[in-house]
Amino acid sequence: MYANDNPSKSQQTLKKLLKATGPIKTFYISLKGAAYTELKIVYIEKNPEASRIKHIIPKPKEVMTNSIVVEVDIDQDYKAEAARVARREGRIQSPCIGRPSENDATAFLIRIATRAEYRKKYRVLFSKFIKEIREEWQARRRSMPDPHAPDTLGWRIWHWNGYYKLLFSPSQGTTWFTPELRVSNWSTAAAVRGKAGIHAARMPYDWRRASLAGTELNGYVAPYTKETVVGVVERFGKYILGTEGWRAEWVIIRALKAPSTEVGLLLERAYPDVEVYYSD
Repeated sequence: MYANDNPSKSQQTLKKLLKATGPIKTFYISLKGAAYTELKIVYIEKNPEASRIKHIIPKPKEVMTNSIVVEVDIDQDYKAEAARVARREGRIQSPCIGRPSENDATAFLIRIATRAEYRKKYRVLFSKFIKEIREEWQARRRSMPDPHAPDTLGWRIWHWNGYYKLLFSPSQGTTWFTPELRVSNWSTAAAVRGKAGIHAARMPYDWRRASLAGTELNGYVAPYTKETVVGVVERFGKYILGTEGWRAEWVIIRALKAPSTEVGLLLERAYPDVEVYYSD
């Protein structure tokens, strides 16, 4: 799946801009040389074979792409000069060739916004984008590992079982009858992922307000938001420490964040020794 199949805010803003301005002249400097490029929206027919079989013409798919217009092989010494020439000709440096990712779209918008002719004419669009990016960046920073947090603590995720009114692990399906859990088998292998143990990510800057989006924990989110519970665990006994997380043979839940007031009250009843937080 391409990033553009589910456009991010940055990609949506960039698409709106391209629809208003038309193709934007860009340039790309690669290891091989330099290329004059053009950022534009193209229309791709989705599954043309289906139209012949079902006699239905599929709706063209809108795709953003940065395509090469002219590519030139140049020596490394001439790259800086090639970039200067391209800028003099009114081109904006591109972060990518082909379909921009979320990060590429953000870089594109920031570079386009530095040009007065775009910034003045599309002030409202850029103001909204900058506001959204600031909020997005703050949310991302909250979920980044805090280098000063003790590595005995970890950030992890559970699913809520509404029938049994208990937490269970999303990966192994282990039910947590109490805040304490120990593994029956322990592996001394150094790898953190895919090995026996209770897994947790390194503590983020602000676990209570951190966004799961963009983190490894996001892959374990329950199908329904109200079933996802995040929290803090403390490890004891044997453990293996990784750069992004750890696994241990024995952990205790120290704090939980409830997805709703209803689930929060049930968490307090199921785990009375655990501190339960509610959404702000």
